[in-house]
Amino acid sequence: MASFNRLTTTASELQDLLRSGKLTSADALTAYLEQIDDHDSWLRAVIATPPRRLLFERAKMLDDEREQGKVRGPLHGISVLVKDTFNTPSLGVATTGGCYSLAGAIARQDAEVIRRLLNAGAIVLGKTNLSELNGWKGSDLPFGWSAVGGQCQSPYVRDGLVDDGSRLSHSSCGGSSSGSAVGVAAGFAPISIGGETDGSLNMPATRAALYTIKPTVGIVSRAGLIPVSPFCDSPGPMAKSPRDVADLLDVLVDAKMTRIPSGGYRSCLKQTFKDIKIGALDPAIWTFAPGIATPDEGATKQMIADIKAAYTTIQPLTKRFVPFLPLSTTPQVHTEDQDLPDHLTALHALHKPALEAYLRDLEASPVRTLEELIHCNRSIPEELPAAFPQQDYLEHDLTFKLYGISPHQAARDARSRAQKRIDDILYKYDVDVIIGPADSYITNFAAAAGYPLATLPVGVLAFNGRPFGLTAITRAHGEAVLVGVQSAWEVVFERSVPEALRGVEERRARGGRVG
Repeated sequence: MASFNRLTTTASELQDLLRSGKLTSADALTAYLEQIDDHDSWLRAVIATPPRRLLFERAKMLDDEREQGKVRGPLHGISVLVKDTFNTPSLGVATTGGCYSLAGAIARQDAEVIRRLLNAGAIVLGKTNLSELNGWKGSDLPFGWSAVGGQCQSPYVRDGLVDDGSRLSHSSCGGSSSGSAVGVAAGFAPISIGGETDGSLNMPATRAALYTIKPTVGIVSRAGLIPVSPFCDSPGPMAKSPRDVADLLDVLVDAKMTRIPSGGYRSCLKQTFKDIKIGALDPAIWTFAPGIATPDEGATKQMIADIKAAYTTIQPLTKRFVPFLPLSTTPQVHTEDQDLPDHLTALHALHKPALEAYLRDLEASPVRTLEELIHCNRSIPEELPAAFPQQDYLEHDLTFKLYGISPHQAARDARSRAQKRIDDILYKYDVDVIIGPADSYITNFAAAAGYPLATLPVGVLAFNGRPFGLTAITRAHGEAVLVGVQSAWEVVFERSVPEALRGVEERRARGGRVG
């Protein structure tokens, strides 16, 4: 049985081992489940795994198919983690969104994303922890915390989660797709699926030194997914390499909703920036407000310096590089008319009908309405513990109304304004993408516009080991461009690995065991 390092081995590299016969899908599955058993008690990245008998039956079936010459594609026999917001009745695992009130719900069928993964030959080995209900339960709840899953932890941060009074401290793993990112970084699986409304893929992937792409809103199915709002929601992949991101996009993206490149997204991988035009945002001014993330002087200086150094490195390699674009750092997308709703207002207005449509479609559920969910939460002590009793987002949206404009019109107006701001910059400065610090409000612009974004790992903070990086945004249906940017980036910049777990994996490898 071949040895492999779970912290560094990508899905495509694992596929090479499977193809060569040096490893079986069952071997790899065993290794990943061992890693979960060894480390998830403190990382809290996985809420549930399917019955192991079913997992190994599927692994054997896929190994048998391979022996018979049937390989479904790059995901054949590859283990994958999925956020606990995707319906998975065929796996024998409930979908809770981290909420005890949904623990007894039964979905009619698998989410479309799950169906596509299974048809592609993937092994869904676990459901991942998250900021409860996609971070839409209550204010001031820590990112990565859910009542069902507990507090998800970064495998990079040396002293664990440190409460500094902000929701997004420098030790936080980010959210809401926390477990999907932590699970891949910790070697629980080579790839994962999360979901983003506004930053929920971007932030946890950045803080786990992973590559992710939030696709253009609407080109990956949201069917069977606990929603915030169809206005901004999109499932998306997380991986250690752009190639794996591209392979996942080829499985997830609906060809009826966009134009997939000839040869698929894998054909868009590049080795160079020579055909790419980039505009960059100033890391000295693109930050979060202190109320979101408490500043640390040393961390701030390092991120500014390292990001500027990264800009300097890639500038001569690009077709065009424009530093410090004059895009406003205002987090909400307004016009001068402050009476017009911003995109977050539209999200709140659309949340209740979206969530209730999901609840009504379940085959069985303890709750069918937002009001019932709120009341059920109050009846479960573990759901509203003394440390985290908030569900004010849910309570706010129960009665929230817009006046003088429908929620859908408000969303359309906010989207149009956001798209114009991004498009004007891309056109005026003749660039393909805008890049800026991921620890900033850049995701607000992409979310409001419905445009795709991608992460670019840069480095780790000296004082606690937490990764940081950049976010790239581009026009709608620009996933091919982002795959090219990520793959060119990977050639130049090395991805970091959690030091605390690296030694464990290296010792196992030297001992000849899978690991």
